[in-house]
Amino acid sequence: MMKNLNAYLFLLMILILTSCGSKKIGFDKSPVIEQNPNKSVPLAAILKYKAKQSVSVTANFVSADHVFSLKFDTITDAVNGIALIGMKAGRTYAISLQINTKNKSI
Repeated sequence: MMKNLNAYLFLLMILILTSCGSKKIGFDKSPVIEQNPNKSVPLAAILKYKAKQSVSVTANFVSADHVFSLKFDTITDAVNGIALIGMKAGRTYAISLQINTKNKSI
């Protein structure tokens, strides 16, 4: 389970860095999703970024039998991390992010 989560988080980080680009919306630190460093909560991940303006973020999670979204409104600085919770044990999730400003969406 943890190996699958690590692999998907790594692939998602590569996807974010290559497809979004930090210049479309304006990031000082591009979005990344990391495994939760707190080993007592292994089914959580941490989203980190620093935007040049306020953004809203929707994180979409999809597994074979569990689909859900988490929404975070108007956060500019998430360098300390936003907890992504709600994943269930024994599942592999694909995670996608939608990031919006007043005028742009990626």
